[in-house]
Amino acid sequence: MRIFMIGQKGIGDATRFGGIEEHVRQVSLRLLKAGHAVRVAARRRYYAKPESHIDTIPLVYLPTIPIKGVEAGIHAFVATLHVVLHPYDIVHYHGVGASTFGALVRLFRPKTTVIATFHARDALHAKWGLFGRMYLRCSERASVLFPHYTIAVSHEIQMYCRETFGKQVVYIPNGAEIVAYKKKDLDQALAAFSIKSKEYILFVGRLVPEKGLHYLIEAFRRLRTTRRLVLVGDTSDTARYVDALFALADGDDRIRFLGRQPHDVVEKIFAGAYLYVHPSDSEGLPVVVLEAMAAGVMPLVSDIAGNKEAIKQSGETFKKGDVDDLTKKLQSLLRSTSRVHDGGEEARAIVEHDFSWDKVAEQVEGVYLTARH
Repeated sequence: MRIFMIGQKGIGDATRFGGIEEHVRQVSLRLLKAGHAVRVAARRRYYAKPESHIDTIPLVYLPTIPIKGVEAGIHAFVATLHVVLHPYDIVHYHGVGASTFGALVRLFRPKTTVIATFHARDALHAKWGLFGRMYLRCSERASVLFPHYTIAVSHEIQMYCRETFGKQVVYIPNGAEIVAYKKKDLDQALAAFSIKSKEYILFVGRLVPEKGLHYLIEAFRRLRTTRRLVLVGDTSDTARYVDALFALADGDDRIRFLGRQPHDVVEKIFAGAYLYVHPSDSEGLPVVVLEAMAAGVMPLVSDIAGNKEAIKQSGETFKKGDVDDLTKKLQSLLRSTSRVHDGGEEARAIVEHDFSWDKVAEQVEGVYLTARH
């Protein structure tokens, strides 16, 4: 089948810290191996040196306007025009904002199958104003009504679609890869950042308000510990918020901002962490939490549905937005090394059994085949 992916910034290290981008990369790799012709829409400005292929996956660079709030929508619209002008069997929209344009494909390319993946309720994110939230709420409905099939990455989203729009959607979760490293290679990678294995608490992701980094930094500063707090990620049109995070961490040399790092480096940073903390206010099914679990690191997450669905019984939760509760949980886990070790082992087993990218891609391919027959 000829398949075109729309909604992601692209794939590869240039856009490493988005769950959608990693989802598209992992699924596309496996679809290519299965013999399908997959192409991925990309935005040129995210690449210092645009390449025709990344990880063997062909990229199609399409124009947009780099303005906060409209860039993604314009790119999805232009990518949809590309589909209208070129023959594809499947067009797969990722994210509710992009899915709005599936109606154009249904109208002008009736033989093309439209699939959408509902990754998260973006309208709940703090960065959007009134107009943005209204558009995204309309897009939620469009992502369920326009495609031939809609995929939800969590049971919570699946239930939301059924209860809100009266539509049954397909549940296929995100995934992660089990990766192991030799101690020598791991120590060498961590030494570049002056950190040591099992001597730091970790967060990986975009530095945006809905990820709750301000809760984590405030809680960590209350702790009496020699362990570090390592934050890996970069701004996403949120420079003011990032400045506030730096101000909040100012004066505590235990807190390290490592910025954006290549994929292979991030995997080693995951593997060396003592504990992974994900304090977010809103999630679908967070890929970074699954990646931490795949590395054998116990997760401590806010008690929102998407986080709890990811960790199952392997980790612990704290009350969303409650710095006092987060502080207490961190203090307890810093003392309970055996609990943290066992939680990491349980986490790795859960990913291997329930969140394999191979299984995810196989299920996505199954949706394609069902929709085409």
